[in-house]
Amino acid sequence: MPIVASVFKGMTLNNYFGTFAAQLIFPNEPSIYMLLLALLLTPTDAAVVNDTKMPKTIRSTINVESGLNDDIISLLSLLLS
Repeated sequence: MPIVASVFKGMTLNNYFGTFAAQLIFPNEPSIYMLLLALLLTPTDAAVVNDTKMPKTIRSTINVESGLNDDIISLLSLLLS
C-alpha cells in the first residue's frame, strides 16, 4: 500500500500549501475559509490511473482510493462549513 500512502501524503501537503497560498491571496479572510477553499481545489484523481505501463491491479487500487478521497473531502467540507 505504499502508493496509497504516497497519494494521501501528497493530498495532505496539497491542502496545507493550498491553505497557505489562499491566505497569502486573501489575507483578511478567516483561515477556516481558506482551508475549505483548499479542500475544494485539491485534485483527488490520480494521474497514473490512465498510465498503461502501470499494472492493472495498481491502477484499480489507485482508482478506488481516489474515489474514497472524494468522500473524505466532501465530509470534511460539510463538517467545516
